[in-house]
Amino acid sequence: MHRCLLAAILASLFALANAAFAQTDAARQAREVRIMVGSASGGGYDAYARLAAPFLGRHLPGNPAVIVQNVPGGGGLKLANTMAQIAPRDGTAIAITNRNLIAAPLLKMVEAGAAQYDPDAFVWLGNLNNDVSFLVMRAELGVTSVDDLRKREFIAGAAGPTDNNGLFPYFFNNLLGARFKVVSGYPSSPELALALDRGEIDGVVGFSWASLKVQRPDWLRDKKVLLLAQFGLTPLPEQPDVPLVIDLARNETDRRALELMATLNTLGRPFFAPPGTAPAAAANLRRAFADLAQDEDFLAAAARQQFDVTFNDGEAVQQSVRRINSAPPEVVDVVRRALEKSGATP
Repeated sequence: MHRCLLAAILASLFALANAAFAQTDAARQAREVRIMVGSASGGGYDAYARLAAPFLGRHLPGNPAVIVQNVPGGGGLKLANTMAQIAPRDGTAIAITNRNLIAAPLLKMVEAGAAQYDPDAFVWLGNLNNDVSFLVMRAELGVTSVDDLRKREFIAGAAGPTDNNGLFPYFFNNLLGARFKVVSGYPSSPELALALDRGEIDGVVGFSWASLKVQRPDWLRDKKVLLLAQFGLTPLPEQPDVPLVIDLARNETDRRALELMATLNTLGRPFFAPPGTAPAAAANLRRAFADLAQDEDFLAAAARQQFDVTFNDGEAVQQSVRRINSAPPEVVDVVRRALEKSGATP
Protein backbone atom coordinates (compact mmCIF):
# COMPACT_ATOMS: atom_id res chain seq x y z
CA MET A 1 0.00 0.00 0.00
CA HIS A 2 2.89 2.30 0.84
CA ARG A 3 4.43 1.57 -2.55
CA CYS A 4 1.13 2.38 -4.28
CA LEU A 5 0.81 5.60 -2.31
CA LEU A 6 4.40 6.57 -3.15
CA ALA A 7 3.81 5.81 -6.81
CA ALA A 8 0.68 7.95 -6.78
CA ILE A 9 2.54 10.84 -5.14
CA LEU A 10 5.42 10.57 -7.64
CA ALA A 11 2.95 10.46 -10.54
CA SER A 12 1.24 13.59 -9.22
CA LEU A 13 4.55 15.39 -8.81
CA PHE A 14 5.60 14.34 -12.33
CA ALA A 15 2.32 15.63 -13.74
CA LEU A 16 2.72 18.93 -11.88
CA ALA A 17 6.29 19.27 -13.12
CA ASN A 18 5.20 18.64 -16.70
CA ALA A 19 2.40 21.19 -16.37
CA ALA A 20 4.79 23.76 -14.93
CA PHE A 21 7.28 23.12 -17.71
CA ALA A 22 4.55 23.49 -20.34
CA GLN A 23 3.38 26.76 -18.77
CA THR A 24 6.96 28.06 -18.64
CA ASP A 25 7.50 27.11 -22.28
CA ALA A 26 4.21 28.74 -23.28
CA ALA A 27 5.14 31.86 -21.34
CA ARG A 28 8.52 31.96 -23.07
CA GLN A 29 6.90 31.63 -26.49
CA ALA A 30 4.31 34.26 -25.63
CA ARG A 31 6.98 36.86 -24.98
CA GLU A 32 7.73 37.31 -28.69
CA VAL A 33 5.83 36.94 -31.94
CA ARG A 34 7.57 37.63 -35.21
CA ILE A 35 5.97 39.17 -38.31
CA MET A 36 8.12 38.30 -41.30
CA VAL A 37 7.86 40.49 -44.40
CA GLY A 38 8.72 39.08 -47.81
CA SER A 39 10.21 42.30 -49.16
CA ALA A 40 12.74 44.95 -48.26
CA SER A 41 11.96 47.61 -45.69
CA GLY A 42 10.12 50.72 -46.82
CA GLY A 43 7.56 49.11 -49.12
CA GLY A 44 3.82 48.74 -48.63
CA TYR A 45 3.85 45.27 -47.07
CA ASP A 46 6.59 46.33 -44.67
CA ALA A 47 4.68 49.50 -43.79
CA TYR A 48 1.52 47.61 -42.82
CA ALA A 49 3.50 45.09 -40.78
CA ARG A 50 5.18 47.90 -38.85
CA LEU A 51 1.87 49.71 -38.43
CA ALA A 52 0.32 46.58 -36.87
CA ALA A 53 3.26 45.40 -34.75
CA PRO A 54 3.04 47.86 -31.81
CA PHE A 55 -0.65 47.08 -31.26
CA LEU A 56 -1.11 43.41 -32.17
CA GLY A 57 0.53 42.01 -29.05
CA ARG A 58 -2.02 43.62 -26.73
CA HIS A 59 -4.68 41.38 -28.31
CA LEU A 60 -2.73 38.12 -27.91
CA PRO A 61 -2.52 35.98 -24.77
CA GLY A 62 0.41 37.06 -22.65
CA ASN A 63 0.76 40.40 -24.48
CA PRO A 64 3.91 39.34 -26.38
CA ALA A 65 6.29 41.74 -28.06
CA VAL A 66 5.74 41.71 -31.82
CA ILE A 67 8.92 42.00 -33.88
CA VAL A 68 9.09 42.76 -37.62
CA GLN A 69 11.74 40.96 -39.67
CA ASN A 70 12.36 41.50 -43.39
CA VAL A 71 12.99 38.33 -45.43
CA PRO A 72 13.28 39.56 -49.04
CA GLY A 73 13.96 37.27 -51.96
CA GLY A 74 12.26 36.09 -55.13
CA GLY A 75 9.46 38.64 -54.94
CA GLY A 76 8.30 37.11 -51.66
CA LEU A 77 8.75 33.50 -52.80
CA LYS A 78 11.58 32.86 -50.33
CA LEU A 79 9.36 33.73 -47.38
CA ALA A 80 6.36 31.76 -48.67
CA ASN A 81 8.54 28.66 -48.95
CA THR A 82 10.04 29.30 -45.51
CA MET A 83 6.61 29.59 -43.92
CA ALA A 84 5.46 26.37 -45.57
CA GLN A 85 8.55 24.32 -44.83
CA ILE A 86 10.29 25.36 -41.61
CA ALA A 87 8.44 28.12 -39.72
CA PRO A 88 7.21 27.19 -36.22
CA ARG A 89 3.57 26.12 -35.93
CA ASP A 90 3.01 27.44 -32.41
CA GLY A 91 1.57 30.86 -33.24
CA THR A 92 4.86 32.74 -32.96
CA ALA A 93 5.38 33.06 -36.73
CA ILE A 94 3.26 35.39 -38.86
CA ALA A 95 3.98 36.49 -42.42
CA ILE A 96 2.93 39.08 -44.94
CA THR A 97 4.26 38.86 -48.45
CA ASN A 98 3.42 39.45 -52.09
CA ARG A 99 -0.28 38.67 -52.45
CA ASN A 100 0.19 37.40 -56.01
CA LEU A 101 1.91 34.35 -54.55
CA ILE A 102 -1.62 33.23 -53.66
CA ALA A 103 -2.06 32.33 -57.34
CA ALA A 104 1.57 31.83 -58.39
CA PRO A 105 1.45 27.99 -58.52
CA LEU A 106 -1.89 28.00 -60.35
CA LEU A 107 -0.83 30.58 -62.93
CA LYS A 108 2.75 29.30 -63.25
CA MET A 109 4.19 32.69 -62.38
CA VAL A 110 7.39 30.99 -61.20
CA GLU A 111 9.46 28.12 -62.54
CA ALA A 112 8.25 24.60 -61.91
CA GLY A 113 9.27 23.41 -58.46
CA ALA A 114 10.16 26.89 -57.20
CA ALA A 115 6.90 27.31 -55.29
CA GLN A 116 7.17 24.80 -52.44
CA TYR A 117 3.91 25.74 -50.74
CA ASP A 118 0.15 25.34 -51.10
CA PRO A 119 -1.67 28.70 -50.77
CA ASP A 120 -4.83 26.98 -49.51
CA ALA A 121 -2.87 25.29 -46.72
CA PHE A 122 -1.70 28.54 -45.11
CA VAL A 123 -3.78 29.76 -42.17
CA TRP A 124 -5.00 33.16 -43.36
CA LEU A 125 -5.40 35.56 -40.45
CA GLY A 126 -6.85 38.71 -41.96
CA ASN A 127 -6.37 41.43 -44.53
CA LEU A 128 -5.84 45.04 -43.43
CA ASN A 129 -6.27 46.76 -46.79
CA ASN A 130 -8.40 46.06 -49.87
CA ASP A 131 -5.86 47.54 -52.22
CA VAL A 132 -6.15 49.03 -55.69
CA SER A 133 -3.15 49.38 -58.00
CA PHE A 134 -2.71 52.04 -60.67
CA LEU A 135 -0.93 52.42 -63.96
CA VAL A 136 1.25 55.46 -63.22
CA MET A 137 3.07 57.35 -66.00
CA ARG A 138 5.27 60.45 -65.87
CA ALA A 139 3.13 63.42 -66.90
CA GLU A 140 5.89 64.97 -69.03
CA LEU A 141 5.60 62.10 -71.52
CA GLY A 142 2.23 63.38 -72.71
CA VAL A 143 0.55 59.97 -72.38
CA THR A 144 -3.09 60.63 -71.60
CA SER A 145 -4.80 57.29 -72.24
CA VAL A 146 -4.18 53.58 -72.66
CA ASP A 147 -4.51 54.12 -76.44
CA ASP A 148 -1.25 56.11 -76.37
CA LEU A 149 0.58 53.07 -74.95
CA ARG A 150 0.05 51.25 -78.26
CA LYS A 151 1.90 53.87 -80.30
CA ARG A 152 5.47 53.38 -79.06
CA GLU A 153 7.59 51.56 -76.51
CA PHE A 154 7.69 52.67 -72.88
CA ILE A 155 9.89 51.47 -70.03
CA ALA A 156 8.06 50.09 -67.00
CA GLY A 157 9.92 49.50 -63.75
CA ALA A 158 9.31 46.35 -61.72
CA ALA A 159 10.41 44.75 -58.48
CA GLY A 160 10.13 41.01 -59.10
CA PRO A 161 8.37 38.58 -61.45
CA THR A 162 5.47 37.99 -59.07
CA ASP A 163 4.90 41.60 -57.98
CA ASN A 164 2.00 43.55 -59.49
CA ASN A 165 4.44 45.83 -61.29
CA GLY A 166 6.21 42.77 -62.71
CA LEU A 167 2.99 41.11 -63.92
CA PHE A 168 0.60 43.83 -65.02
CA PRO A 169 2.77 45.24 -67.85
CA TYR A 170 2.39 41.91 -69.65
CA PHE A 171 -1.37 42.02 -69.23
CA PHE A 172 -1.31 45.40 -70.96
CA ASN A 173 1.01 44.10 -73.67
CA ASN A 174 -0.75 40.80 -74.39
CA LEU A 175 -4.39 41.71 -73.78
CA LEU A 176 -4.54 45.43 -74.53
CA GLY A 177 -1.83 45.92 -77.16
CA ALA A 178 0.54 48.10 -75.11
CA ARG A 179 4.30 48.12 -75.79
CA PHE A 180 5.96 48.05 -72.38
CA LYS A 181 9.56 47.03 -71.97
CA VAL A 182 9.96 45.81 -68.38
CA VAL A 183 13.08 46.55 -66.37
CA SER A 184 12.97 44.52 -63.16
CA GLY A 185 15.09 44.26 -60.05
CA TYR A 186 14.03 47.27 -57.98
CA PRO A 187 13.85 46.10 -54.34
CA SER A 188 10.54 47.74 -53.43
CA SER A 189 8.16 50.60 -54.20
CA PRO A 190 10.37 53.40 -52.78
CA GLU A 191 13.14 52.50 -55.24
CA LEU A 192 10.62 52.37 -58.08
CA ALA A 193 9.33 55.80 -57.10
CA LEU A 194 12.87 57.18 -57.06
CA ALA A 195 13.56 55.68 -60.50
CA LEU A 196 10.43 57.35 -61.87
CA ASP A 197 11.41 60.69 -60.30
CA ARG A 198 14.84 60.45 -61.94
CA GLY A 199 13.39 59.57 -65.34
CA GLU A 200 15.03 56.14 -65.41
CA ILE A 201 11.64 54.59 -66.14
CA ASP A 202 8.53 55.94 -67.82
CA GLY A 203 6.03 54.44 -65.44
CA VAL A 204 4.98 51.73 -63.02
CA VAL A 205 2.19 49.38 -64.08
CA GLY A 206 0.77 48.43 -60.70
CA PHE A 207 1.64 51.02 -58.05
CA SER A 208 -0.40 50.47 -54.90
CA TRP A 209 -2.72 53.35 -54.02
CA ALA A 210 -1.90 52.87 -50.33
CA SER A 211 1.83 53.15 -51.08
CA LEU A 212 1.40 56.05 -53.49
CA LYS A 213 -0.49 58.17 -50.95
CA VAL A 214 2.08 57.63 -48.23
CA GLN A 215 5.30 57.62 -50.24
CA ARG A 216 4.59 60.14 -53.01
CA PRO A 217 1.70 62.46 -52.16
CA ASP A 218 3.42 65.16 -54.24
CA TRP A 219 2.96 63.17 -57.46
CA LEU A 220 -0.73 63.94 -57.74
CA ARG A 221 -0.62 67.27 -55.92
CA ASP A 222 2.03 68.66 -58.28
CA LYS A 223 0.72 66.78 -61.35
CA LYS A 224 4.00 64.91 -61.83
CA VAL A 225 2.19 61.74 -62.88
CA LEU A 226 -0.98 60.65 -64.60
CA LEU A 227 -3.10 57.68 -63.51
CA LEU A 228 -4.27 55.90 -66.66
CA ALA A 229 -6.02 52.80 -65.28
CA GLN A 230 -6.77 51.02 -62.03
CA PHE A 231 -6.74 47.35 -61.14
CA GLY A 232 -9.81 46.80 -59.00
CA LEU A 233 -13.35 45.47 -59.17
CA THR A 234 -14.95 48.86 -58.51
CA PRO A 235 -13.50 52.36 -58.98
CA LEU A 236 -11.68 53.81 -56.00
CA PRO A 237 -13.87 56.59 -54.55
CA GLU A 238 -10.87 58.94 -54.51
CA GLN A 239 -10.24 58.35 -58.24
CA PRO A 240 -13.67 57.69 -59.79
CA ASP A 241 -12.70 58.94 -63.26
CA VAL A 242 -9.72 56.60 -63.78
CA PRO A 243 -10.97 53.65 -65.89
CA LEU A 244 -10.94 50.10 -64.57
CA VAL A 245 -8.67 47.75 -66.47
CA ILE A 246 -11.46 45.17 -66.65
CA ASP A 247 -13.55 47.69 -68.60
CA LEU A 248 -10.78 47.94 -71.22
CA ALA A 249 -10.98 44.23 -72.11
CA ARG A 250 -11.61 43.46 -75.77
CA ASN A 251 -13.86 40.44 -75.14
CA GLU A 252 -15.63 38.59 -72.33
CA THR A 253 -12.94 35.94 -71.87
CA ASP A 254 -10.25 38.57 -71.44
CA ARG A 255 -12.50 40.42 -69.03
CA ARG A 256 -12.86 37.33 -66.84
CA ALA A 257 -9.09 36.91 -66.84
CA LEU A 258 -8.63 40.51 -65.78
CA GLU A 259 -11.30 40.08 -63.09
CA LEU A 260 -9.34 37.17 -61.61
CA MET A 261 -6.24 39.34 -61.28
CA ALA A 262 -8.29 42.24 -59.94
CA THR A 263 -9.82 39.96 -57.31
CA LEU A 264 -6.35 38.86 -56.30
CA ASN A 265 -5.25 42.48 -56.14
CA THR A 266 -8.01 43.43 -53.72
CA LEU A 267 -6.42 41.11 -51.13
CA GLY A 268 -4.07 43.96 -50.44
CA ARG A 269 -2.20 43.20 -47.20
CA PRO A 270 -3.06 39.65 -46.09
CA PHE A 271 -1.33 38.11 -43.07
CA PHE A 272 -0.96 34.36 -42.64
CA ALA A 273 0.51 31.64 -40.43
CA PRO A 274 2.17 28.36 -41.48
CA PRO A 275 0.09 25.33 -42.48
CA GLY A 276 -0.58 23.11 -39.51
CA THR A 277 -0.48 25.94 -36.98
CA ALA A 278 -1.97 24.67 -33.73
CA PRO A 279 -5.75 25.30 -33.82
CA ALA A 280 -5.79 27.24 -30.54
CA ALA A 281 -2.89 29.42 -31.69
CA ALA A 282 -4.56 30.01 -35.08
CA ALA A 283 -7.80 31.02 -33.37
CA ASN A 284 -5.92 33.43 -31.10
CA LEU A 285 -4.17 35.03 -34.07
CA ARG A 286 -7.37 35.44 -36.07
CA ARG A 287 -9.12 36.94 -33.08
CA ALA A 288 -6.19 39.28 -32.47
CA PHE A 289 -6.34 40.66 -36.02
CA ALA A 290 -10.11 41.14 -35.76
CA ASP A 291 -9.62 43.01 -32.49
CA LEU A 292 -6.75 45.00 -33.99
CA ALA A 293 -9.05 46.29 -36.72
CA GLN A 294 -11.25 47.79 -33.98
CA ASP A 295 -8.39 49.10 -31.83
CA GLU A 296 -8.83 52.88 -31.56
CA ASP A 297 -5.12 53.50 -30.97
CA PHE A 298 -4.22 51.43 -34.04
CA LEU A 299 -6.80 53.21 -36.20
CA ALA A 300 -5.59 56.59 -34.97
CA ALA A 301 -2.00 55.67 -35.86
CA ALA A 302 -3.16 54.54 -39.30
CA ALA A 303 -5.00 57.83 -39.84
CA ARG A 304 -1.98 59.89 -38.78
CA GLN A 305 0.19 58.06 -41.29
CA GLN A 306 -2.51 58.16 -44.01
CA PHE A 307 -2.92 54.38 -44.18
CA ASP A 308 -6.22 52.96 -45.40
CA VAL A 309 -7.55 50.18 -43.17
CA THR A 310 -10.28 48.02 -44.70
CA PHE A 311 -10.47 44.73 -42.82
CA ASN A 312 -11.40 41.24 -44.01
CA ASP A 313 -11.28 38.52 -41.38
CA GLY A 314 -9.24 35.34 -41.72
CA GLU A 315 -12.10 33.15 -42.86
CA ALA A 316 -13.10 35.62 -45.59
CA VAL A 317 -9.51 35.71 -46.86
CA GLN A 318 -9.32 31.90 -46.73
CA GLN A 319 -12.46 31.67 -48.88
CA SER A 320 -11.08 34.19 -51.39
CA VAL A 321 -7.85 32.22 -51.70
CA ARG A 322 -9.85 29.05 -52.28
CA ARG A 323 -12.07 30.77 -54.88
CA ILE A 324 -9.10 32.19 -56.80
CA ASN A 325 -7.40 28.81 -56.96
CA SER A 326 -10.54 27.09 -58.24
CA ALA A 327 -10.98 29.42 -61.26
CA PRO A 328 -12.28 27.79 -64.47
CA PRO A 329 -9.50 26.23 -66.61
CA GLU A 330 -10.31 28.40 -69.63
CA VAL A 331 -9.85 31.58 -67.57
CA VAL A 332 -6.63 30.27 -66.03
CA ASP A 333 -5.33 29.53 -69.53
CA VAL A 334 -6.00 33.10 -70.69
CA VAL A 335 -4.26 34.52 -67.62
CA ARG A 336 -1.24 32.27 -68.16
CA ARG A 337 -0.95 33.40 -71.77
CA ALA A 338 -1.41 37.04 -70.76
CA LEU A 339 1.54 36.71 -68.38
CA GLU A 340 3.94 35.53 -71.10
CA LYS A 341 6.92 37.84 -71.04
CA SER A 342 8.02 39.90 -73.98
CA GLY A 343 10.55 42.71 -74.07
CA ALA A 344 11.78 42.01 -70.52
CA THR A 345 15.17 43.21 -69.34
CA PRO A 346 16.60 41.59 -66.20
